[in-house]
Amino acid sequence: MVQEPFDRTHRTSSASYTVHLACNSVGLPFSLISRLYSRYVRYMLCERQNFYRSSNSIFGKVGRAASEEVVLHLIKTKCLPVLLYRLEVFSLTKADQRSLDFVVIRFLTKLLCTLNMVTINACLSYFDFTLPSELLLKK
Repeated sequence: MVQEPFDRTHRTSSASYTVHLACNSVGLPFSLISRLYSRYVRYMLCERQNFYRSSNSIFGKVGRAASEEVVLHLIKTKCLPVLLYRLEVFSLTKADQRSLDFVVIRFLTKLLCTLNMVTINACLSYFDFTLPSELLLKK
């Protein structure tokens, strides 16, 4: 029996999440879909925390002694893989991609001591630093 795709909304106290699942031959109960989606949300939060932990440890070790280029290279090689680990298997929404970019941009505002997005974008292009959403599109 072939079922049509369906949408369900799972409401929590803070937000509502829309779960979309296309069922071709097997119907999954909403409780299973809800559990899988909550694991995905917890995973995203955990990966952001791991990125913050690793980037703050790098920033704490080298601090202002190293140049921005060295710190960004360390972030690119050590912290971005932590953030992007296992994300290829998920189909990320635009909001999820912006959330990943926000994590990196927030660190750059701390590193560069500025909130000006024009300056941050100029530094991204100057140092050839790619945001996580662009890296996921390349893969």
